[in-house]
Amino acid sequence: MKINRRLLLMTSLVANAITATTPTTRPNVVVIVADDMGHHDLSSMGSHIQTPNIDRLSTEGVKLDNYYVQPVCSPTRGSLMTGRYPFRLGLQHENLVGYRPAGLPLEEETMADLFRECGYKTSMIGKWQLGFFKESYLPWNRGFDEFFGQLLGGQDYYSRKKCLKLRNHGNLCGYDLRTHEGPVRDTSAKYQPFLYADKAKEKFAAHNKTQPLYMYLAFQSVHRPLQAPAMYTRLYDGQGLTGPQKIFAGMVTALDAAIGDVVDGLKESGLWNNTILFFSNDNGREGGGRHRGGKNDFYQGGISGTGFFAGPVIAQSKQGTRLKHLTHISDVLPTVLAAGQCKNTPEKPIDGFNLWPFMNGQDNEDVKKRREIPMQINPHLVLHGHDPRNFNTKWDTRMQGVYIKGDMKLIAGSYSILRRREHKSRTVFLYNVTEDSQENYDLSDQRRSLAESLMDKLADLLPEAKYPWHPTPDPKSDPDLNGGFWGPFQEEDLPDKNDTQVTDEDYDTVYPDDEDEPFDQ
Repeated sequence: MKINRRLLLMTSLVANAITATTPTTRPNVVVIVADDMGHHDLSSMGSHIQTPNIDRLSTEGVKLDNYYVQPVCSPTRGSLMTGRYPFRLGLQHENLVGYRPAGLPLEEETMADLFRECGYKTSMIGKWQLGFFKESYLPWNRGFDEFFGQLLGGQDYYSRKKCLKLRNHGNLCGYDLRTHEGPVRDTSAKYQPFLYADKAKEKFAAHNKTQPLYMYLAFQSVHRPLQAPAMYTRLYDGQGLTGPQKIFAGMVTALDAAIGDVVDGLKESGLWNNTILFFSNDNGREGGGRHRGGKNDFYQGGISGTGFFAGPVIAQSKQGTRLKHLTHISDVLPTVLAAGQCKNTPEKPIDGFNLWPFMNGQDNEDVKKRREIPMQINPHLVLHGHDPRNFNTKWDTRMQGVYIKGDMKLIAGSYSILRRREHKSRTVFLYNVTEDSQENYDLSDQRRSLAESLMDKLADLLPEAKYPWHPTPDPKSDPDLNGGFWGPFQEEDLPDKNDTQVTDEDYDTVYPDDEDEPFDQ
C-alpha cells in the first residue's frame, strides 16, 4: 500500500499544534510555607488574630489534624524538599546560617528536581535557607527553573537587608534578594509578603497552560524582625495588646492577606480549577496555652504543625474533611507527586507516606497510614551523664533522640536543638501527648518497656543518620566581599555530587551559636 507522506506530515503537524495549545489536565501544584507561625495564631484555632483566607482554605480543603514539623526552619524545609527525615540529611542540629559553608547535600534530589523530570515548570519564590555557600547549592541548581527570593532565614521586611553577628568579625551585613539571573537591588520598600505574592501573580498570569506548574512559595512571615504595615496593626487597637503583640498580630493578618492575593491570582489566571495547594508552618511557636515549648523544642509547642491541602483538584466528597492519623512534613513530597500523576521516584528511599488516596476519592482500607515518626537522631548532641535508671536498651541515653508512636512520644537526651536538660539527672522521658498535651507527666517509669522499645528503634536507625553538618563559619561569607549581597562565597571543588561526607572532626565547637539563647537565624 502506498503511503501518502505529505498527508502524514500534515496530520503530525496538526496533532502537535493541538497539543501545543491544549491546556494540560495534570494539576498545578502550589506549596506554601509560613515561617514561625504557631497553630494557635489562626482565628480558626481560637486566636484573636484575623486569618480569614487561611481559615477558608483549611475549612474547604483537607486538614491534617495530627501533623508534625521539625522545631526550626532548615530541618523542616529539607524534609519537605526530599521527603526524608532530617537526620538522614545532616540537617538535624540547627538552622543553616549564612556564614557557615553547609547546605542540603547535593546527592539529595529535591521536589523541584522530581517535578521538572516529570514535565512541570518549576518556580520558587521566597525563602530558601538550604545553603548557598557554593553555586551548586542555589535553588536554580536544585531543580527550580526560576527563582525570586532570599537565601537566608530572615531580613528586614522593607529594605531586604540582613545582618549576622560573627564573633571576632563583627556584623556581616548585606542585601538578600535575587533571581536565578543575579542579585536584585530592590528599592520599592514593598512589604515583603506582598512583594512575593505579587511576583507569584505575575508568574501565574504569564504561565503557559499547556505545561503544569509547580510553585514553591516560602514566606518569611512571621519570622522576626517584628514589622508590619500600620493598616494591619491598627486592626488590633483597643484590644489590650502590647506594642509587639499588635505588630505580630498585624504580621499574621498581612500574611493571610498575601495568601488571599495568591489564590486570587490563581483564579484570575485561570489556573485555580486545576490546582492543588498545600499550606504548612515550618515550626511551632510558644504561646496559646495548649502545648508546652516552642521554636527549637521537641515538645509539642515546637513541632505541632498547621497543615492542609486545598483546591478543586481534591475530590468533592473529600473537601471539608480531616485526616486524623499521624502525618509529617516528609509526607508532602510523595503526596503532591502522586497528585501530579508523576511516576518517577527519587534514587534514595523516601520516608514520607502518600496521602493522595485520602483526597482523590479512591481511598480504601488497604492504604497504608503512618503510625510513627522518628523525629530526631543527633549523634553530636550528647548530655553529660546517662539516665541513672539503667534502661535495658541499645540506645545511649545521653544522646538526643525523639520518637513518636501513636499517642506516645519519647524524648531522650536534650529536649531542644540546643543543649538543654529537662532534669538534673534523668535524660529519658515518655509522654502521652493526646491526654497530656502540656507534657507534664512523664510515663517512662510506668511504661518502661515501651520507653525501652522506642529507644531500641532509635538505636536501629542510628547507622542511617548522617553526622550533623555544622562547619566553622567562613569570614569570606561577608557580603562586603561579594558586592554587598549575600551569595556564594566558596569555589566549586567537589568532583562528584555524591561525596558529601561529614564527621565529628568537621563539627564546629568554637562558634556554637546556641548555648546562651534560643537559636533564631
